[in-house]
Amino acid sequence: MCLIDGSFPKPSMFKSCYNAWVLCNDLVISWILNSVSKEIYSTVIYITSAEVMWEDLKDRYSQRNGPCVFQLQKAISVVTQEKSSISQYFTCIKALWEELNNYRPISICNCCNCGRMKSILELYSQEKVLQFLMGLNDSFSTVRAQILLTNPLPPINKVFSLIIQEEKQREITVNSISHDTSALMTRTPIPNPVASPMPNPTASPICQSHDHAAYMTKATSSGPRFSKQNFKKDRPICSHCGLSDHTVKKCYKVYGFPPGFKFTRSKPNFFAPHSSNQVQGTNLAKVQQLSNPPFHDL
Repeated sequence: MCLIDGSFPKPSMFKSCYNAWVLCNDLVISWILNSVSKEIYSTVIYITSAEVMWEDLKDRYSQRNGPCVFQLQKAISVVTQEKSSISQYFTCIKALWEELNNYRPISICNCCNCGRMKSILELYSQEKVLQFLMGLNDSFSTVRAQILLTNPLPPINKVFSLIIQEEKQREITVNSISHDTSALMTRTPIPNPVASPMPNPTASPICQSHDHAAYMTKATSSGPRFSKQNFKKDRPICSHCGLSDHTVKKCYKVYGFPPGFKFTRSKPNFFAPHSSNQVQGTNLAKVQQLSNPPFHDL
């Protein structure tokens, strides 16, 4: 480094350290040439001094502090916690602070009698605390207000420790609430809407059985499978008399009633013109065939 910054200039040729200086200078030049690209290598290959070569590269390729400081200050002003944890947020903003210190270092005063350096460091620390608190989420507004009411403001490491404690306390509270809720849901039985209702303990056994039968009848008859309307659609209807459970080919009013038939309602008129004519024209074989018909609920 003394050959690069010029603190060890080139000695006279007649001095004993001249050969050692030339050897070290050539070694530093070889390090610089092996560290640059081929395009840059061709522009500095004929420089014989490591100090001149370093200054030439610094003037051409070193970034000015103005744009870098502007970008860092802007990034610090807009960085927020959002969905990150406190540790992740603090690590991000601390990295920006350290990079800013590299471009804008604080000069150290060696005077022990004045307190100017101490006041500058305190002001710089308070600025960091305010920047850190501004980027926190609104959920930490209570602890942030308590820190701002402190006079003087605590250092940044102390503020970070307080915020971390608040975050851990919230995690413990949320975990305990979720554990209590899950335990309550485990102990409380969930009613099943399909199951039968619980019987009334004050009612008699007959009333309980009656209520259960009425509930089961209502539950089974409410579905489309047990509907009477759907059941009647599958039953045949006679086109002559309009009754169900048979067709005109097996209608008693067309071919006559068999002997010994028991009428459930009113007795039919055997002497109707259409019935007598049809019975007289019916042969004995048909009467015998119809003597044992299937039962029909008339």
